[in-house]
Amino acid sequence: MYDLGLYGLWSQCNYGSMIAYYALHQYLTKQGCQVLMLELPAMGGAPLYEHGWTHARRFAEEHYAISHVYSPEDMWKYNNMCKQFLLGPDQLWNFGVSRNYGRSFYFDFVEDFKPKLAYATSFGHEIDFTPEEEKRDIKRLLERFDAIGVREDDSIRLLSQYGVESQQVIDPMFLLPPSVYEALADKAWIRPQGDFVAACISDPTPEAAECVRALSEQYGHIPVIPILDGNAREWEEKKERLGYDVPENVQLEDLVYALLHAKVIITDSYHATCLAILFHKPFIAIPNQFRGYSRFDSLARLLPLQDRYCYYDAERIRQGAYNYLPDFSVIDTVIREQAAISEQWLAENID
Repeated sequence: MYDLGLYGLWSQCNYGSMIAYYALHQYLTKQGCQVLMLELPAMGGAPLYEHGWTHARRFAEEHYAISHVYSPEDMWKYNNMCKQFLLGPDQLWNFGVSRNYGRSFYFDFVEDFKPKLAYATSFGHEIDFTPEEEKRDIKRLLERFDAIGVREDDSIRLLSQYGVESQQVIDPMFLLPPSVYEALADKAWIRPQGDFVAACISDPTPEAAECVRALSEQYGHIPVIPILDGNAREWEEKKERLGYDVPENVQLEDLVYALLHAKVIITDSYHATCLAILFHKPFIAIPNQFRGYSRFDSLARLLPLQDRYCYYDAERIRQGAYNYLPDFSVIDTVIREQAAISEQWLAENID
């Protein structure tokens, strides 16, 4: 029997989800915890992760022990495999996301006597999109959790509306030293050389593309290495909107390599922003309201980062407003303090 069943969107083709779950898994295993990654339910006879041999599936099978895929009605069988259950670091309580998986993101399949925890779980936004008619049952499920650590401070307020207490914890990416991610970069297949801009843009717009061009110009017209979000859906359309020749079949290791070796980074990805901070890179973050501004806002309140946020202002980029390194000594101190608090939370709540 495994010590822990880790559940969430770790199998999806989203680089941010992939690396956040990898970080939490790495941290837990380094503490001696045997972790089983729990598959999403098969709805209508088919698994909910992207079909076929995706880059996310390849990465997962290289690094994790993975469960069998069950129908929603058979997910109770996980109780026979795991001593306790942990919901992972993602906006799993965003109703637009959770409704696709029944109520499994509230551990409706876990028996009452099994410990139920959540680490860095999020609503994704500063408001709760859960319909009123759903809230009574969700409140009952949330009340069964033994401990909840949320990624954003907004989520503390939203959970309190269900009468549920929680504590803010740091994103699991900050629980690990940069060397862990550097080891991933060592396995990259795509290895750009020289000075370049790493442009990790999940949701390209004309304004975002103009900001990328402006940053390249500001740094002497150095090449741009553009990377989209890893999801094959709408890939061609996004590539056209960004206006660059985007490399295909980019693996998570390739993304990490690009961020590690870039001269400068521009991104609308929360997790690419986290890596830029860990790698001590000059960076510009474009808070992505489409995918949830709350996490950017909460991170800025946690770390002194507000001056690194750009709201599609290409002219400020051309003027060199971001051409300096953040004070990483201050940022690192806050990260160490918050990581220690979060590690204590994990130690107290995971058996």
